[in-house]
Amino acid sequence: VLIFDAGEAPGKGAEFVVGLLERIETPVLLVPNKLDLAAASRRLDDSVGFYTSHREFAAVCPVSALAGKGLDALRDVIFASLPEGEALLDPTVTTTQTERFYVAELIREALLERVEKELPFTSAVLIRQYEESEGPRGTLLRVFADIVVDRDSQKGIVIGNRGAMIRAIGTAARTQIEALLGARVYLDLEVKAKPGWREDPRVLRDLEPMEAAWAPPEGADGDGEEP
Repeated sequence: VLIFDAGEAPGKGAEFVVGLLERIETPVLLVPNKLDLAAASRRLDDSVGFYTSHREFAAVCPVSALAGKGLDALRDVIFASLPEGEALLDPTVTTTQTERFYVAELIREALLERVEKELPFTSAVLIRQYEESEGPRGTLLRVFADIVVDRDSQKGIVIGNRGAMIRAIGTAARTQIEALLGARVYLDLEVKAKPGWREDPRVLRDLEPMEAAWAPPEGADGDGEEP
């Protein structure tokens, strides 16, 4: 992509840059920029003519980077010009994350939807236990998770009056998990205050294996409802 200021008359510098492209076989796109300026609009034909007289370009895509004009078209031309490569992943693989990761993310989402304004970005969701079993009613998934917060005072926000908030968080998360996995879910949430947990190697080590999700808000105590 050769981008230039369309408001300035091409000079020795432009000639030097065009010279660098003499042996380039890769498709080159010519991108006049600053079309938001009147001077660039007036000079556009002349400046484009200078470049196209020196070599052939795959496309000419005028843009205003400042105003965002023409950028979508430029993106489309770039992608259309790219050769198709080999797949980096097996086409049958739809995700590189585990079920536990998504379960933690759904708990995190339910938490954020309800206490985002009250709590800072100082909480995490950690899957403590994850059990799957088959029964006469189909698959039952039992999930025990901790929501880790910085201070004891933050626990009360997430737990709510007589546990109302944590029950709402647990119920919403359980509904989403059941929809995702197609299984009945028993979800037990606990809130744990661990001051400075973001600097605690032991806590961070537990969060590493994609069994946990980082969350802006925080805290929680059990949903307590059987499916």
